[in-house]
Amino acid sequence: EALEDVSYAILDKLRTYKERPMYWANTEPHIKEAFHRWYLRKNIHEFFNDVSNKDHKRFLYWERFIPNMHDAFVLYDRKTIVFYFSDVVIVEILGTGAAYVYDRHTFNASFAHDVEQYREQLLQHDAWIKHLKREHIMNKALVYKDGWLTHTGNWQAKFDTYLKQQLGWDIHV
Repeated sequence: EALEDVSYAILDKLRTYKERPMYWANTEPHIKEAFHRWYLRKNIHEFFNDVSNKDHKRFLYWERFIPNMHDAFVLYDRKTIVFYFSDVVIVEILGTGAAYVYDRHTFNASFAHDVEQYREQLLQHDAWIKHLKREHIMNKALVYKDGWLTHTGNWQAKFDTYLKQQLGWDIHV
């Protein structure tokens, strides 16, 4: 519990090394990475737990990928989370039960400017935040290799098959 309190204090003052790299310049890489994984797990867990118990399965699913995840960002609506990986960006949409898989370059070219501007406003607690609506980052025409996935039926196995076959990811069950 003491470690958790210290971690929250660090997060409050320094944010993560992805958000404020200069504050972390003299910190050893493995410490930065360990803290960032803690932050990602906390952020993703809170996101899915805030919604409802039925979506907790989604946390358990995405938790497996945290070691390979570069970042995760929750939109203000608390119904959309964006997962950043080295090769793709996955936008998980609650309510509609869909995930959009974008090639990292496509996502950056189409959506990154708006997302980063929005994130910066949130970090600075800007009172005049222009909210980023999830509809602005939902585009089936831009998904990578049929990467519009739905949470129907045996969705975990379908997602695993997609990630393995289309992206070449090593899927651990």
